[in-house]
Amino acid sequence: MAKRLESLASLPSWVQDWIELEQTANDRVSHPRLKHRFELDERQLASEYWPEHRSVFRLQYVLLPARQVVEFGPAAEFLEAHFAIRSTAGNRLIFVHPGNGYIKRKLSRLGIALHDSPVLATPTSSFRSLLCWHPDWPDKAAVVKVALHARISGVRRFLGEIEVAGSIYTSVLLREIPETNKQQVALDFFHDEAGSYCRRLNLGQIFRLLPSMVSGESRLVPGFSFGSKQHDRLLLTQLTPSKSAAQALMKELIERYVTAISYLQCREGIAHECHSQNVLFEVRGAQVMRVILRDYHRAAVWPALRRRLGRPVPAWPGLRRSRFAARRLLYYWLAPRAPTAYLRVFGVRGVVWECARALRLAGCRDQYLELREHYLRCWQEASAVWLGVWPRRVPKGPSLALNDAIQQFIETKP
Repeated sequence: MAKRLESLASLPSWVQDWIELEQTANDRVSHPRLKHRFELDERQLASEYWPEHRSVFRLQYVLLPARQVVEFGPAAEFLEAHFAIRSTAGNRLIFVHPGNGYIKRKLSRLGIALHDSPVLATPTSSFRSLLCWHPDWPDKAAVVKVALHARISGVRRFLGEIEVAGSIYTSVLLREIPETNKQQVALDFFHDEAGSYCRRLNLGQIFRLLPSMVSGESRLVPGFSFGSKQHDRLLLTQLTPSKSAAQALMKELIERYVTAISYLQCREGIAHECHSQNVLFEVRGAQVMRVILRDYHRAAVWPALRRRLGRPVPAWPGLRRSRFAARRLLYYWLAPRAPTAYLRVFGVRGVVWECARALRLAGCRDQYLELREHYLRCWQEASAVWLGVWPRRVPKGPSLALNDAIQQFIETKP
């Protein structure tokens, strides 16, 4: 623990606070009394690499011939700028998680050397996404998403070519959103700057920038953390002086969340997988300042909606290097039912459930149904603003026919 604290001490204070909240996630999701929880197995991944163990370790890497690696975005430039690592001529570097036994065995069979890097890493709430920094450049810390190949909660956590390409290209579209529009809806992003993938090894990586924090008083809080404890005290009670203030904060959080996500979906044609792990909030005191999104490998883009809005999906030269990714992206993006599915599953069962859970732990009465209705009402009002269409309620389940409202908007003449 002393080594960990010494390693993290050089990072900016808000980053230290954020990563502590990130690593309390599995104190909840792995609790044996919960019906739906991560299945953590030390045979798949050693416990020292689990987020709640808060370990700091060095990343390893392989050097591969350039012809075997597809790069999306300026991967080599990112490595040099953030980690002081230069790729040798004709070779490309891909990081390897030290707990990835599958890749280590495969590299051994193929006779490919594995090298130690100077980069320090600690896991976020995601096992694959690591906060990384060079010991001499802690102010340039970034998130690196790496392949793990371990089976966690029944899913093999590799990082495929379609995930790398989709993340980087979606981030390209997000960068085109005007700054004034983002400020209007209080929206920001972890931008995926670059990535690499080797098909021979089925090994990928994504380089992700941290968002800029506008004030030292702000805190970056993951969507699942309001019901977590920090220093033996519930985070929600640290932020608010009373139960009524806690209820007001959770309602404001839902309103901010809906405003940001509905703008992204209805005015930018991008449906984000916005469950509570992928949505963070900049909180100052008892106020929600911004909604910050991350992880875009499963985002869906509506080309027809973007054309109707006068912003067609642009061609990206990086996809020409990977015909496989270009073909598969069309399948993942042209998903007319994605917005309704995301709205029902990730909104109600994700952020709304987390808000209700935090209030219960703070000693308030169960307000899940009340918060759910508030959430759906906010979505209807926001859709009426962005689309001019009031989406109807679906009789079965807490969801809206948002795809019908979007289709109706697409078919109307501008």
